[in-house]
Amino acid sequence: MIRAVRVLTVLSPGNDSYLRYPTLHGDLVGFVAQDDVWLAPAHGGRPWQLTADRAPTKDLRFSPDGAHLAYLSQRDGAPEVHVVATAGGPSVRTTWWGDGYARVLGWADSHRVHVASAAGEPQRHRTWARAVPLDGGPARRLPYGPVVALDIATGGG
Repeated sequence: MIRAVRVLTVLSPGNDSYLRYPTLHGDLVGFVAQDDVWLAPAHGGRPWQLTADRAPTKDLRFSPDGAHLAYLSQRDGAPEVHVVATAGGPSVRTTWWGDGYARVLGWADSHRVHVASAAGEPQRHRTWARAVPLDGGPARRLPYGPVVALDIATGGG
């Protein structure tokens, strides 16, 4: 994370932009600035904008193959999970929960995003991990109990 912060500082010396939620994949750094998703070369250089929603955005995470970025956006009112291709194009909304406690945790694989959410739970602060498919199918609740973070090793541990 320190490397990403240094890269973002190099990207905009003297700029008043507030750069947040950095995430790294290979030679790219993704970040949120001015309520939109941006990409830049990790070695420094000119960033390019991926979204133009101008809505509160957070919790940026690269897919394992680096082809997509998942994030939470309030573009449609309540915070929902969106995914955008790093090559560009429109973002796709993948949840309709309206949960202010939701967080993007990472990726299960290139087709499913891990999200913590209290949607459908009796207590709003008890978020459970869910695997949200990119194809619009239903999210699957994971058997780990209430979580605020999740990191599953390749072997399942």
